[in-house]
Amino acid sequence: MDFAQTFSLSTTIRPSKPQVAIDYLTIDEAPIPISVQRLIWEKKNAYPYFGLLYLLALRANNILELGIRSGRSTRALLLGLRDSGFGHLTSIDLPELSPVNRKLRASNYREQFQQLFSYNDFRNWLRPRFQTGATWIGDSSTDTTVKRLNRLDFDKYFSYKNSDFFDIEKDWLLDQRFDMVYIDFDPCDFTRLFSHLRNGSPTKTTFVIHNAKRVDEKKGIEWLRNNSISRSDRTFEIGSGLTLFCLD
Repeated sequence: MDFAQTFSLSTTIRPSKPQVAIDYLTIDEAPIPISVQRLIWEKKNAYPYFGLLYLLALRANNILELGIRSGRSTRALLLGLRDSGFGHLTSIDLPELSPVNRKLRASNYREQFQQLFSYNDFRNWLRPRFQTGATWIGDSSTDTTVKRLNRLDFDKYFSYKNSDFFDIEKDWLLDQRFDMVYIDFDPCDFTRLFSHLRNGSPTKTTFVIHNAKRVDEKKGIEWLRNNSISRSDRTFEIGSGLTLFCLD
């Protein structure tokens, strides 16, 4: 990817609702279609980076997504591939691992909060020890999300690999020759993740990291810079943060 391109935050007005402004990240002030604007507005402008994902997908041939969760980022990428008319997205994740989607059976809100808080404490203790390469919690199970995406007729551009990413062979990554990798895992060992990606990815691959403000991601990005692995990078502070980088 050419990092000399101009990245900026733009605003557009929804035609159907003139009072509603949509903010989105863009490249060289390129506009985004209504379909992507609607996707951003689903979460009340909480995800302006969907515009950037769409525009990157327009330019990509083969995309790898690590972590699906509810599939909103996945849809932004698939909309770009569909509008370009070529390219493919492979998403790797495991089926839902957590009980967070089960209805809380406590009798009142206080007990429900305590139940969820206790679960999150357990998750934070457990997750780093297994270094699982998969989405941990979300508002939808992975299987449900994949079925929903296929119902939207994205199957021509989309395939799902049910696996822990750390179990994927590096030879498979090299054979696929992904030119873009989108990383949206819940906390894991990101230094290990980037090392795995570096050894299994061709040069000039564009990496996009969501939640770049979180501690685990920050450590991983710093490791990239300290080890001179990142040829160039760009971080956007909007929302929970988004970082782009290319490998040497």
